[in-house]
Amino acid sequence: MVLLTTMSACTSCTEPTPPSHACSVTGVSNSYTRDELLKAWDERILAQLAAAEAPDNEGAMGRNKDGYFHVRFQMGIGSQADDAVARQDATSLQRAVLAMEYSFRHQLPDGNFSLDIPEQLEGDMPTEGDLASGVAFFMSSLGTGLVTLNGSAWYQQPSNAAYRQRVEALREPVQRAAYWLASKRSVLEAADAYAPNRLFFDAVAFYSAGQWLKDDALISIGLSFAKLALGQKHPDGYFIEGGGWDTSYQGVAIQVGLTLYSLLPEAETFKRELWDQLSCAAEWQKQRVLPSGEISSEGNTRVYPGGELFLGEEKEMAWKSSVIAFYLSAYYTGKTAYADTAERIIAYYR
Repeated sequence: MVLLTTMSACTSCTEPTPPSHACSVTGVSNSYTRDELLKAWDERILAQLAAAEAPDNEGAMGRNKDGYFHVRFQMGIGSQADDAVARQDATSLQRAVLAMEYSFRHQLPDGNFSLDIPEQLEGDMPTEGDLASGVAFFMSSLGTGLVTLNGSAWYQQPSNAAYRQRVEALREPVQRAAYWLASKRSVLEAADAYAPNRLFFDAVAFYSAGQWLKDDALISIGLSFAKLALGQKHPDGYFIEGGGWDTSYQGVAIQVGLTLYSLLPEAETFKRELWDQLSCAAEWQKQRVLPSGEISSEGNTRVYPGGELFLGEEKEMAWKSSVIAFYLSAYYTGKTAYADTAERIIAYYR
């Protein structure tokens, strides 16, 4: 059992065919800054996402609420920051900052984070790649949240000065975490080589941290991971997971890829290529949503009845990722079909 990422190394994979953009690409109609994008969002959805991932009174999120496990489970920071900025909501801002502070109370001197495996899961230790990927998951949410807050005029108001001071106090710990992760670059490249969704998490982790820290080296590493992820896209439109397609992880890859897209400045030449491939991927995914709103798992390589386990439990369809991906696609393209698809998915799974 792999504790933190639960995907074993691919032993039979071959290098995928380079993507050819053979599937349909929908053009961008709306160019947003991240702040403008959040203002375009349906506030109801952002508020629900933030509520679902809210920390406890100590700042613990997810599985850390039962006792600290690993920083990998502090992945709701970005959703709290998004909701705070979109609705100018002090409660979500407080939750985001509290979760950041909780996370760094578990940082080690070298920049890594401690691991405290629950008793019922002891016996199988995560690999070096598992731990590095877990930190990248956390850093992707943290970094996106930091960039989101930093770009908000509301966050910069005097009424939020105390929160800004608390966040600024984390600058040196954030830098140590980012530099530790950079020291594991080759480990991540090997461990995540055949998991494009995780390569996108790596990309966002480095790129967002680099933006907030104004560190060009980190930004460059982030772009390199994004290009590795795009290299795992099949010409038909799906990202190759486990040697085939997986509609659960396809939604994750598109969501995280579009998060990176939202962080890139218009002057970044890579932005157009990233959009074209993510748009192609979104079209492929849309065709796998049944009229009922269920996301088909037929032919999936990872998430299906009897498929992969996570912490001893069978993985469920990551339908929320597809919802976010389709809403983002709707906002950027102006095409209501994407939002309609997102609504169908919500109605089915809720």
